[in-house]
Amino acid sequence: MQGINSQFSPGKENLPSVVFIHGDLQNQTVFNNLNDKFQSLGHSTLLFDLPGHGLSQTQERPTQEIVKSLIEEHNLEKPIIVGHSAGGILGPDYLAKTGNASALVILNSTIINPKIAVPDLDWDEMYNQFMILSKEKFRKQEPLNYHTLQHLGEQETKLKGLQLTNPSGFQATMDFYVNLEEDPGLYEARIPILVSTSKEDKLISKNQLEPTVKKMKNARLIETSGDHNPLIKNPEELMKIIEDNYAFLLGQEA
Repeated sequence: MQGINSQFSPGKENLPSVVFIHGDLQNQTVFNNLNDKFQSLGHSTLLFDLPGHGLSQTQERPTQEIVKSLIEEHNLEKPIIVGHSAGGILGPDYLAKTGNASALVILNSTIINPKIAVPDLDWDEMYNQFMILSKEKFRKQEPLNYHTLQHLGEQETKLKGLQLTNPSGFQATMDFYVNLEEDPGLYEARIPILVSTSKEDKLISKNQLEPTVKKMKNARLIETSGDHNPLIKNPEELMKIIEDNYAFLLGQEA
């Protein structure tokens, strides 16, 4: 797709492809380890930078349409969709709208509109503050391997993201999920849904996720160590979770 930086790696035809959707202020490199893991198991994988993130240009079309178009462009039928943070909202929304997924992996995400999932936080104020910071801190878009930031704290990692993410791309993603209506299609899906959060995640906790996960027909909720960025800080733990739940994701166990 023109203006969108994406990487598709083919695998075995008898296994579902895996689509990775990163979160706000990051890029596809956060999934490097999980991507390698799924490729080693034989899966085709699709990685991409969201508009205005990494090497992707900003787009006039809504972010969720970009995700849909990329999956259609590669003719991916019933992929496993793995999303972190904002990507963990984009993936379930895509499933609810299209039904085209065999499993979901949702990492450190509210899953639905954060205003609905965590109503005690002032998300409008947070949105406004983030947009002001984004415009103040932005330098230019350039590639960054997020796994070189393992030594940084969560706030320092976020600052890097603010400096390298186009404010227009960031705003497009935030506009999508803070205005998202809760779709019953997500709760009617019977596919495996694996949800993971972290003990030190300041945005979303296991207790806050439980009401949403309980509405799902075939979901598992797991709590890990670390903060909001386990893909960067403790990828080995996430890979172990994938290994332990691999048969579940393939629909081979309830």
